[in-house]
Amino acid sequence: MSIRKKLYLIIPPIAFLFLDAAITLIGQSAEYWIDHIHVVESNPLSAYFLTCGPGFFIVEQLLMAIAIGFLVAYVPRQITLLASISFVLGHAFGFLTWMLWKYGMFWFIYIYFPLIALIVIWQVRMYYKHKDAMRR
Repeated sequence: MSIRKKLYLIIPPIAFLFLDAAITLIGQSAEYWIDHIHVVESNPLSAYFLTCGPGFFIVEQLLMAIAIGFLVAYVPRQITLLASISFVLGHAFGFLTWMLWKYGMFWFIYIYFPLIALIVIWQVRMYYKHKDAMRR
């Protein structure tokens, strides 16, 4: 199956990766922008790159997007849906933690959970729609 036909498995996890990365940069304290040692990030790899500077963090996120796209595009078809949904949920959770604990937007859950459920349902439906084509 061509990569073009797997875009429904590639775009959502990368979109949530970039959403998570954007709010991670926005959520950094004023002290971080003076001295990069003042990082607020629970992912140790991303925290390390943030201490190196925002540019390094952005490059790390771009490399992660390429890795996610490559993984979802080229792993065996039995694993593609699981990998894609796992990345969506992981980065959706990362974004949500910022919205809840940094910004106190608890109401956001009522919009965000249904949105994520719709995206995952769409991915599953598309997967089963293209399942026979993936075997070729």
